[in-house]
Amino acid sequence: MNMENERALYLITRKLAGEATLSELEELDALLANDIAMQYSVSLLEELESMPTLPQGEEEQMLQSRLARLNLSEEMPATKRRILPILKWATAAAVAALMVSSAGWYLYKKKSHSSITAREISTRPGSRTNVVLEDGTRVWLNADSRIESVQGKREVTLTGEAYFDVVSDANNPFIVHVGKIDVRVLGTTLNIKAYPGQGAVETSLIKGKLEVDLKEGSGRKIVLLPGQKAVVATPGVQPPDQLMPIDYAVSNMATDSTTGQLTETGWLNNQLSFKQQSLPEILQELERWYGINIELKNDRYNQEIITGTFKDKDLYQVLQALQLSAGFKFHTDSLGVHIY
Repeated sequence: MNMENERALYLITRKLAGEATLSELEELDALLANDIAMQYSVSLLEELESMPTLPQGEEEQMLQSRLARLNLSEEMPATKRRILPILKWATAAAVAALMVSSAGWYLYKKKSHSSITAREISTRPGSRTNVVLEDGTRVWLNADSRIESVQGKREVTLTGEAYFDVVSDANNPFIVHVGKIDVRVLGTTLNIKAYPGQGAVETSLIKGKLEVDLKEGSGRKIVLLPGQKAVVATPGVQPPDQLMPIDYAVSNMATDSTTGQLTETGWLNNQLSFKQQSLPEILQELERWYGINIELKNDRYNQEIITGTFKDKDLYQVLQALQLSAGFKFHTDSLGVHIY
């Protein structure tokens, strides 16, 4: 295996583990740009990772099926662990085999385009990924997020948070459906944050042009300029005949003073930023980011408001910093983190 392939293997495993930075993902794209077979193979591995936990007997059967589609004959050992630990071992073995086996070079037969068509892509808490849609639009998914797309259409439905680099097509806008709003994009880069229970949808425009359709019956639309962010409230269930106007606010995006990066997109570079957020809100984000259960046992900390930035920090380091600010105590066990 040459140095370039070794680097690609390293970056692929980083990506599938949800640990790759934006610059590493861009480097990986460059390495795979002319290797359609490898792009397809990586998409199969991502498909395997996004599958839910299966009964023990079905795990190995599914794994062998995916490896067969990769033209790999190596038998994988049976195991009693969940599918995610299996994947971390199998991914490295499968990708390495693809890089040294000539059988892997002719897997992809479509010649109309080189991108991977995504029907549904999701991430678990504690992981991130990116995907190229059918039209060439690139999407980065944050932890515990999901996009669904329809083949042949420039439309996706988002749950969670994603960064989009949309291919320009003036006659065919790209549409992101998020709850009761639609975001129409002509060709731009943007970030949308819309986790369930968040209470609002945040749409941040980095460059280009977009409009947010409130879909409330009044036909109101919000047009954003680069550097602006729209925060649209997401009200609870309302009777169809009593729809209330949707509240929203438009403001300028914020730049973190310590890193110089936009707060809204810092997650692409392993940066967590909190601005005047309550401790329960922050703990919810940490659960998604690190993929671990966090229990707040003392209501006295519910009103703690904290501002801070954490880049390339592990969970223990973040909790120590929050502890200094809020004064709580915490311990960990097999069930997660307990704050009291």
